[in-house]
Amino acid sequence: FTGNHLDCNFSSQQCFLSSPITT
Repeated sequence: FTGNHLDCNFSSQQCFLSSPITT
């Protein structure tokens, strides 16, 4: 994941923006 700032939780293996958008 590159470009926008993403919050990644490796514990749940999910990355998401400040908004409720899951990729």
